[in-house]
Amino acid sequence: MTGRDDRPDPTPESDAHFVERVRGGDESAFDLLVDRYESAVRRLAFGYLRDEQLAEDVAQEAFLQANEKLHTLADPAAFRSWLFMIAANRSRDELRRRARWVDTPELPEIALYPSQEEMPATRRAQSKELGKHLARLLSELPDKYRTALMMKELEELTYAEIAARLGIPMGTVQIRVHRARLRLRDQLAKLGIRRGVA
Repeated sequence: MTGRDDRPDPTPESDAHFVERVRGGDESAFDLLVDRYESAVRRLAFGYLRDEQLAEDVAQEAFLQANEKLHTLADPAAFRSWLFMIAANRSRDELRRRARWVDTPELPEIALYPSQEEMPATRRAQSKELGKHLARLLSELPDKYRTALMMKELEELTYAEIAARLGIPMGTVQIRVHRARLRLRDQLAKLGIRRGVA
């Protein structure tokens, strides 16, 4: 059996290196991990919440939880995905508490429509209205479809990573994401919006 002691030593500046330093009592090493991922975690939270202050609060809570639970991380090299999972879970909890899916003025691009830079001027003018429709339609999706879609498009997880996190077969994840996209596209089409959903 291969144990933890058989793993290669983490390279300097790697996530695993800093995790091991924290576990060894060097609390300042966690600050380096915060510096490395603070912007990414805040962007992830903002993608869900569309509120800068809430995103900042959720990001801070995610780092606090990660610091407190660091001893439970089996593979130090997996720190990034583990941290993002914590941030995403806390963001979803915040959404459920505040029912922000319905009220969100616009949504993360999450490949449902092009980025602002890629949009022509007319599409940019329409994006806010599209975001309102998407917010409502996403709120109406079954939770299992919405969760899989957001993990895929916002967290940019692979199907295999989503399957592992949710504890379901990868084929089931693919079906849920596909059905979520189809439902959004069909509902937008009923509103006379023919483009914008992958």
